[in-house]
Amino acid sequence: MAQAAHPGRRPARRHPHRGGVDRRRTGRQETAAENGAAARAFDVWHTAWSSAKPAPLPHEIQIDLGARYTVAGLGYLPRQDGGVNGRIGSYEVYVCDTTTDRGPPVASGTFADTAAAKTAALTPKSGRYLRLKALTEAGGRGPWTSAAEITLTGRPAP
Repeated sequence: MAQAAHPGRRPARRHPHRGGVDRRRTGRQETAAENGAAARAFDVWHTAWSSAKPAPLPHEIQIDLGARYTVAGLGYLPRQDGGVNGRIGSYEVYVCDTTTDRGPPVASGTFADTAAAKTAALTPKSGRYLRLKALTEAGGRGPWTSAAEITLTGRPAP
């Protein structure tokens, strides 16, 4: 099951509308062809794929940390259900204080096209929101993005 974590804490396991992680800005996400049960803040996140015309890349997910943190690292676990579609290839990571500002990325790179957990060291930056922007699908299989788990490392910001 996908999870999002406050930096330096155990992963959040609360529903986003009950004080958990807010994922309001995820672009289009798949709901019709999935089972629809979202017991945690992030059950497997996958952009829309069952519609006739999925949204083109890039895709992004914005995580509301609930308070300001100095974020120094990101963990990304691709889907673990045997599916390969949507693995993030090239990416950018942003940390900001509002839902509208972005500034320069604190990290960018390319993840390998494997199911293994990945990490990205970030230029430490304080903010309330983290955005993970998928620029490409790792295998070039289509215009999709997915994640089984996204975790963060860091500490509360003053």
